Amino acid sequence: LLFDRQYIRLPLHLGRLESSAAYFDFLCDRTSIASQLQRFARSLHPAQRHRVRLLLAPSGTLTLTSQPLVDDSSTLAVRLSPHRVSSTDPFLRHKTTRRSLYDQELAAARAEGFDEVLFRNERNELTEGAISNLFLEVPDDAQPAAKLLTPPLTSGVLPGVLRRHLLETLPNAEERVLTLADLEPPNTLWLCSSLRGLRRVTSVSPPSPPEELA
Repeated sequence: LLFDRQYIRLPLHLGRLESSAAYFDFLCDRTSIASQLQRFARSLHPAQRHRVRLLLAPSGTLTLTSQPLVDDSSTLAVRLSPHRVSSTDPFLRHKTTRRSLYDQELAAARAEGFDEVLFRNERNELTEGAISNLFLEVPDDAQPAAKLLTPPLTSGVLPGVLRRHLLETLPNAEERVLTLADLEPPNTLWLCSSLRGLRRVTSVSPPSPPEELA
């Protein structure tokens, strides 16, 4: 969660947590969690933005940690992952600690000088980044505002909090299956997360090493 004098979009975070807890049969007391978060907030410096990590154990036990949030670049260079994900993997629909592939691929991409890594599924559909959802800005001659398109959850996508917020509040935002061909100009790729907001992608590089099928 982003803490900036308050928890940003907290109801959406708690709603997603509650839904995933029900799916995996974890104990989840939303009222107690909200109360613990507010007590934890009193330990955070009000003039500093923080990243707050909330971990829920199967028993319902909560672990809260935080660190100051350092501003990152407003633009990103990314590369494609050589590994495909499965659109039917249920873990892609929930934010859990089971994310070794994403962590390894992000570390490898950053070691090569990239900011993020993009994944595709077995149907060659774009899905998401290791730590972000994606939106594609597509000019629409019939409308004053460009369309903002994001892959549907059925492609194998985490229901990100900012992703949901944009879909629910922007009339030009909608879900649509996307492929590499959609990244061609004049379209613009944006990556988003609740922590970092929307950031424009300036370049998308081929996978390294050569692509492997899962």
